[in-house]
Amino acid sequence: MRREYIPPYSEEIRKGAITSDEVAQCREELRPGTEFEVADAVWKKEWGTGTRPTRRGKVVAKYPHVVILDCGTSITYVQILQQQRSKKAVLD
Repeated sequence: MRREYIPPYSEEIRKGAITSDEVAQCREELRPGTEFEVADAVWKKEWGTGTRPTRRGKVVAKYPHVVILDCGTSITYVQILQQQRSKKAVLD
């Protein structure tokens, strides 16, 4: 029995994927001072304590793949795009 050939990077495979163009656009549009609410590092270490402490941070610096916030944490452009797609209030 022959399998149907699926070309690499076909539309079915890429459906829902974050593309490099989207990341580049996010990188250009993001400005210093933009606020994000992120899960605190303590919560990430203690998984499932019942509470989820969060911090609010403003963008201080932008790098090719990472954004530094003034609350002492960093996030990636991909995390920002995932948050925008899912409409979550807090970044993990």
